[in-house]
Amino acid sequence: MSNKRIKEVAQYLYDELTAMNNEPIVLPSQVVANMDIEVPGLGVIDSYDMDRLEDNLRQSLRSDQNNITAKWAKMKIIRHPLTKRLSPKINSVAKKNSDVGVNPRAMNRYATDRKIFSSKTKRAGGTVLIDVSGSMNMSIRDVEEIVKTLPASTVAIYSGESHEVLDRTLWEDTDNIELGKLQIIAENGKWVEEIPRYPAQNLCDGPALDWLSKQAKPQILVSDCKFSGIQKSHNGRNPEPAFNQRLTLDAMMKISDNGIIPIKNLETAVEWAKAYIKE
Repeated sequence: MSNKRIKEVAQYLYDELTAMNNEPIVLPSQVVANMDIEVPGLGVIDSYDMDRLEDNLRQSLRSDQNNITAKWAKMKIIRHPLTKRLSPKINSVAKKNSDVGVNPRAMNRYATDRKIFSSKTKRAGGTVLIDVSGSMNMSIRDVEEIVKTLPASTVAIYSGESHEVLDRTLWEDTDNIELGKLQIIAENGKWVEEIPRYPAQNLCDGPALDWLSKQAKPQILVSDCKFSGIQKSHNGRNPEPAFNQRLTLDAMMKISDNGIIPIKNLETAVEWAKAYIKE
């Protein structure tokens, strides 16, 4: 290496170090402390449930790799034909009670809240996004249960491609290849004839949360919050899963900034949904 080239490299490193020293260092714990993630428990979700999610996030922030190549995988959105209608008994219409009206139908409520009049109202469905990666141990029956519990909602599942697919993918192609998949399986009282197969990794939590943040509220995320993206593998040729501190913080910020409701598993989500539609 020529003396001129050495000086150029030295100057570059000096400038980079100077810039780093001038930037305020923000620890992950400081970022987390400023987050505001509130979940309306509705008598279903308690402090134990939230502690479990918090433990998962703390574990991720402590043990995550910090490979500088880590990023979210690109994600494709698939809208399957929704050909199956829910049972007539399961619909998106609910009764709304009020203390004013014409025809009193709930005289038993007079002594409590005096809401003795009722009228039909369209039940808010919201959006349910389900992490179907391997750590969630999700069954197709579980997914069907949430669809039937929230018939007016949009329900989507998401996950990333398998190790086998990653091993066949070149890192240089990851900006163009969609290694994540979000599949819409229910909407407006209709759902897919059969729940589609799905890979068993995360990889695209960030883009999936971006999609959820633009949907109808309440925005419910069913996930254990063990987020991952992709990073360049040790051989430098292929992508591999990235459990990265920076990506974990990014996912948490998306949840906090958009008022997304994280629920640890689908069983709890079903019970929460049942309580929600009775509100």
